[in-house]
Formats: sequence, structure tokens, C-alpha cells
Amino acid sequence: MIAGLAPAAEFSRVQDDFARSIASFRPLSRDEAARLTPNRLDFYVVRPGDTWQSIAAHAGGGNVKATVLAIMSHSAVNEQPHPGDRVKIVVSR
Repeated sequence: MIAGLAPAAEFSRVQDDFARSIASFRPLSRDEAARLTPNRLDFYVVRPGDTWQSIAAHAGGGNVKATVLAIMSHSAVNEQPHPGDRVKIVVSR
């Protein structure tokens, strides 16, 4: 399921953008589907000197932004994690 969200007053302005985005999807070939490797969540214990930015750069190959990691771990994006905190990270298989 795909949804496009916009304020009611703006929807008519962005409706064509939504339609073009939806039309850009195509079925995967068997070969493409076989090569997919889903990510998974894991936990990481914060070490002294770690920041959301450094954790994001190393965890999951840097595919997840620091702010997303903070939100996933129920932390404020403007506060850094503390040593010993157990935070969620995204890891590739």
C-alpha cells in the first residue's frame, strides 16, 4: 500500500507528483527479488565518546541517519546517548 499525505489545501498541487511516484514502481524480477537482503534491528551498548552520528556511521553501514537512530531508541534528537545506554541500530544481513 502506498499513500501520499499532504494538507487538504495543498493536495491538488502535489497530486500529480504522487501519481508520477506511484507510476514509477515496477515488479521485481526473480533475480532482483533473490538478491534482496532485509535489514534487521539490533541493540548496541553505547561506549564513551559515542554520538548518534558516530553510531550511525558505523552501524548498518551508515544507511540510517543519526536522527532516525535517536527516534528509534526513544531519545531526543538533540541529546546524545550516554555510555551504557542500550540503543537500537539497523544492521544489514
